[in-house]
Amino acid sequence: AKNSPFIITFDFLEEYLDDFGQLQEDYWVIAANIESGLVSNVFNNTTVGYPSYSRLDNKILFTYYDINNDILLLGTINMQSGNKIVPVAGTDVVLINQAQKGVWFQTGDRDFTAVNDPEKFIEISVSPSPATDWLRVDWLDVNIGNAEFQMTDITGQIVKTGIIENGNSTDVGSLLPGVYSILLRNDDFQSRKLFVKK
Repeated sequence: AKNSPFIITFDFLEEYLDDFGQLQEDYWVIAANIESGLVSNVFNNTTVGYPSYSRLDNKILFTYYDINNDILLLGTINMQSGNKIVPVAGTDVVLINQAQKGVWFQTGDRDFTAVNDPEKFIEISVSPSPATDWLRVDWLDVNIGNAEFQMTDITGQIVKTGIIENGNSTDVGSLLPGVYSILLRNDDFQSRKLFVKK
C-alpha cells in the first residue's frame, strides 16, 4: 500500500486436479496486513493480476483475462476505508480494455535545493533495454572517471548501489521485472536514465 508499508497485495495461484483428473487453476488477488497477520481474499481472478494499490489506498488495480472476448484488461476494486485489506463487495469494474500490469502513480513535489549536486549534467546511455542480466552504462565525456550509481524502482526505493566505470556493465539479474531509474554521480557530473528490466 502507498501509505501503509505493512499492507501488501499479491497474487495467489493454486493448481489442483479435479474429480476427473484434469488440472485446474484458481487465481486470487489477496491483501494482507503483515503486522497483524490478517489476510483477505480481494478478487477471484482469471489470470495473474499484478495488483497495485492506488495512491490513496482506496482501490486495488489488477490485470484480468476476459475469457469471452479473449483480451486482457485492467480492473479495479474498492477497498474499505477502515480496513485496507477488505474489499467493498460489488465494486469491481473494468478500467481499461486491452491493457495489463498497471501501476498507480501520482504527481508530487520534492525540494532538492538543500542538496549540493554537481553542476555538470551529461548524457548517458544504458543498454540493453529491456535488460535481462546485465546493464551497460556509457557516457560521452571519456575524461570523467568512475561514477557512483544508485538504482531505484518506480516507488523510489533504492534497489542497488555501487561504482561503475564508463562502458562497463553491472549485474541486474536479481531485479524484479519493471521500470527502474539509474542515477550516476561523482564530483564532476550527475545524470539519470530510465531502463526496463524484463
